[in-house]
Amino acid sequence: PLLVKLTIYKASDLIRFNNRSKRKSNIVNEDISEIARATCDWQEIADSGMAPEAQLGLQEAFDDLLKALRQTGDDKLEAIVILSVQGFSNQEIADAMNCTTRTIQRKLMTVRAIWERKRA
Repeated sequence: PLLVKLTIYKASDLIRFNNRSKRKSNIVNEDISEIARATCDWQEIADSGMAPEAQLGLQEAFDDLLKALRQTGDDKLEAIVILSVQGFSNQEIADAMNCTTRTIQRKLMTVRAIWERKRA
């Protein structure tokens, strides 16, 4: 469990680092539903040299999280998680969703709580 958690954190950091250089500096004008439909680029993770078993575990864990978020009935949670994993800051996500940064922080805390309950 600890190794999987560390691997997930490292992969998330790698994705965020790679996406920072690719993404636009401002996502306000983009359609949030298109961004929310995006998925992690697992090929980027594969190219990072991560073990195939770790890649599979990471992909399954992320898919499980998204499935749990869909069951909550709050459509914004999934979009916030995907944008966050893609490397967008809380402020950029808040601007794109027309809400406050605190709302994004609160929703991310909700996501963490859901994830902890799921993993317990």
